[in-house]
Amino acid sequence: MLTIVAFLEPNLDLIVKSVITKSMPIPQTGSVSDYLDTLIQLTEVYPDIWLLVKGKKSNRAIPLLGQLISQGPQGAQPDFWTRVYRLFYLLPETVIPADRQGIEDFLDAYVHGINGPAVPRTHALLSWTSYSEVICRILSLKEPSADLKQLIVDSRIIPIYEEYLLEGGKSKFRVTGALATAICVNGLLKLSPEKNIALSDPTDPSSKADGLDVIFMTLWHNLEEIVFSRVKGVENSSEIPLEVFSTGARWLELLAEFHKLIPEDSSDAELLAKSYRKVIRVCLENLEKHKGTFMKH
Repeated sequence: MLTIVAFLEPNLDLIVKSVITKSMPIPQTGSVSDYLDTLIQLTEVYPDIWLLVKGKKSNRAIPLLGQLISQGPQGAQPDFWTRVYRLFYLLPETVIPADRQGIEDFLDAYVHGINGPAVPRTHALLSWTSYSEVICRILSLKEPSADLKQLIVDSRIIPIYEEYLLEGGKSKFRVTGALATAICVNGLLKLSPEKNIALSDPTDPSSKADGLDVIFMTLWHNLEEIVFSRVKGVENSSEIPLEVFSTGARWLELLAEFHKLIPEDSSDAELLAKSYRKVIRVCLENLEKHKGTFMKH
């Protein structure tokens, strides 16, 4: 690869710019993985080429990449999603949007590609994990404000867990099947400042991305509130709907799987223990109000 780049060096900027701007939006059926591999290798050698992909008002790199991803894997293997994230990770920070519209447009394109009608279910784990990794990269950047980062979590991460716990079934963020819990656990691991070293300064593994602790704590609080909303929703009811028990079971399964993958002495484990106690206490308090119906279930 380096030999090819050296040979093309005099015109490399024009060549790669042409490959990006003219080929990326076009369907790459049957060859999309090869196309991504080419872009990854070129970006590793010459990342600043993306700075040249200009539109009338701003850089077009992310909108173009979004167009490609929105078309889905186009027959490629599940590792298509690993390639997509690898390319996104290599992009210069300055071409990644820091405004709400730019970030949301790109993430919407990502979800559209994940949910494409021709995308096999076998892609679900890698596609949603890749999606979480992309959001983590965005959250780790300094440019987006803390409020915008929290908004992105609330509007583009929380709905996944809401669909998982409450089984809404209609949202574009719905994850289903045997891998649903694993998908949600992977998302938590990626967002955890303790677990995800990709968000840390590579020269100082002990460092954490600015503000991510607060975001992660808020995420946990929101997950608890989702469970509470189902539990507290039957306070004035004479019976406890089965959906309440189903939500509780999924919540416990999520926490149990997450617990298996974190160190016992980590801050994540401490947070998990507090969350267990809080949710169980609220559930027991509610069951106490329904002693007459508890035995029926």
